[in-house]
Amino acid sequence: MSNADDVQYLFMDDWAVYNGKTIDLRPKMIEIVNGLKSVKDFSRIVSMPRFRNREPADISRIPKAQLMRDFLSKATSKTIHFEKTEFRDPFMIAYSSGTTGVPKCIVHSIGGALISAAKEGILHREMDSNGVALQYTTT
Repeated sequence: MSNADDVQYLFMDDWAVYNGKTIDLRPKMIEIVNGLKSVKDFSRIVSMPRFRNREPADISRIPKAQLMRDFLSKATSKTIHFEKTEFRDPFMIAYSSGTTGVPKCIVHSIGGALISAAKEGILHREMDSNGVALQYTTT
């Protein structure tokens, strides 16, 4: 099973929208990069543009940061190679908002995320192979 010491890339939005307010996540990026200094395999934080109608946030002052477009431009092939993983390997780390206390880390497993997505799509939305869905959530 993977653990935090295996982190090589961290993908993160440059902005967030919460309660009608736009929040700059660059200060959080700096905190995260500083918090990962002891992780020897950590390579980069990849900043993903949150909004299509504006330029990505300027991340030039964030150590080990790279724009998503630059990350993708370095691909050496258009073929995706998949690696076998364990059901319980980490898929995503989310954080609670901290509205009732200290924000908490929530680790979602690969298998759990797949089962949850299938359940919601098939049972709750009656999706089939021709369906398209957008899910917007906050934690």
